[in-house]
Amino acid sequence: MACLREGPVGETLEVETIQEPSAPDSPQVWRRRLPRWGYVREAAVFLGFALFFLVYGQTPLTGGAGLGLVGADEPRYAQIAHEMLHRLNAAHTVKGWLSAWVTPYLYGQPWLEKPALYYWRAVGVFKEFGVHDWTARLPSASFAFIMVALIYLHMRRFRPGGHLDAALITVACAGIMGFARGASTDMQMAAPLAIGLLGWYAWYETDSKFWLFDIYFFTGVATLAKGPVAPFLALVIVAAFAFLRREWSILWRSFWWPGAALYFAMVLPWFIAVQYKNPDFFRVFFLEHNLERFATNRYEHQQPFWYYLVVALLAVMPWTVVAVRALIDGIQTSLCEWRARHFSNCKPCAGRPGDAFPEFLVLWAL
Repeated sequence: MACLREGPVGETLEVETIQEPSAPDSPQVWRRRLPRWGYVREAAVFLGFALFFLVYGQTPLTGGAGLGLVGADEPRYAQIAHEMLHRLNAAHTVKGWLSAWVTPYLYGQPWLEKPALYYWRAVGVFKEFGVHDWTARLPSASFAFIMVALIYLHMRRFRPGGHLDAALITVACAGIMGFARGASTDMQMAAPLAIGLLGWYAWYETDSKFWLFDIYFFTGVATLAKGPVAPFLALVIVAAFAFLRREWSILWRSFWWPGAALYFAMVLPWFIAVQYKNPDFFRVFFLEHNLERFATNRYEHQQPFWYYLVVALLAVMPWTVVAVRALIDGIQTSLCEWRARHFSNCKPCAGRPGDAFPEFLVLWAL
């Protein structure tokens, strides 16, 4: 649009061209609002591969209906969820309905070995798709997908360039594919804990409380999946990171009272209710299935010292060589950063000097 701009007396009037703003619904505005085609293609590649690795052989449409529940854990957990659904359907009062959600039962007897998150999620799936072996595995598959999707988004936000590789390598690991197909509590804890720790590191880099919310919320979810092992692991990893970097202020800065209130608001209601309904819950769950299971061989789970090394190497197949090389690189980078912080004559590290992410990942892996 052209307009006349009046000049001083005796001077020629100037013609000034003003760009007329685009209408709110014009094609130009919509094109600017839409994501770039490269991002769309990248997201489509991630979505396609992630769903393939997590869903193939999982549902009847992909050949998974014939694979029955295996081992000791899958039938047990699926049966507990099935009995919870039966009790919910049979409840005729609000009190009975709430009671059915609180206490897990196995063959008519209270089963207090694990918290109830998996059973709650399995009940929801059973209501939607029916009680089948394959539906009992959907809670793990859905959590695995959410974890990998947030790994993709986190890396794209904070470490762009390798974010698609990181997500696809993760979803294509044997351990992820295996536990995503398990009717068990393992993925119910691993996925939220991973999301929470990534959120905590995002807070460490940005100092934004928005990211600190993640560690409290998702650790609460993981606690409802397996108990106090979730906050224990999160605290150990964060404390080891603070120790390695000699930034002890990280610990008290990580404490955020709204987040702590959220965590306890999520966790305490079920723990208090199940203790009220089952007075021996504290002894069975905390003393026997947490402390004694960890400290003794009461449940005959003791293994050689190299056991988890073999498990980890098998779990990251077919990326074992890549994972070992990445771990070695991470350790070397961490040592280089540590020397640079403590000795003034050390050369800066290659890559991103001062980057603490490799140290955090190495501690998390160890």
